[in-house]
Amino acid sequence: MAFVFYDVFSMLCKKKGESESKAVEGKDVQLNRSAVVKWKKGSTPEMATIQKLAAHFSVSTDYLMGTDSAAQLDVALFKVQDSLRLWGAKLDFADNDEQRAEAEKEIKRLTEEQEDLKAKIVENKKAPTPEDKRKPDVDDLKLALFGGDGEVTDEMWEEALFAAEMIKARYKRKKAQDE
Repeated sequence: MAFVFYDVFSMLCKKKGESESKAVEGKDVQLNRSAVVKWKKGSTPEMATIQKLAAHFSVSTDYLMGTDSAAQLDVALFKVQDSLRLWGAKLDFADNDEQRAEAEKEIKRLTEEQEDLKAKIVENKKAPTPEDKRKPDVDDLKLALFGGDGEVTDEMWEEALFAAEMIKARYKRKKAQDE
């Protein structure tokens, strides 16, 4: 199954309980809702937008881009759970035995797929990365930067990201001057 940026974005919006337009038009991202239409058609936002959205959803940019195996498994599970809800409704409104049997069969298949995905998610969380280390996520970074002393507000996180960009730019300039 091919994953596109929109799959992860849409899932995160639903999990957060906000509309896709609200996520992009909010103060942290400030885009036009037409961006969502482009993403739905398969385009990918610019890195600055990806970083803003990753911060908004408190996930890594790899997760948001779907390059993280955890994101791929989460999207697959989310889609299976959506299908389960739809087939459950079809079962509730089935007009005859044939429709009920079809719905029950599909629910059984989807339930098995859901359990397999859940097991893979658990296994994936235990599995080391190729370098034998787990990549830090946004929560790990917040803990490292702020020491776990209370809640890290969006404003604090944005300031930390800005400071990191400034440090990166300074070292890039210094390196260019040294060459």
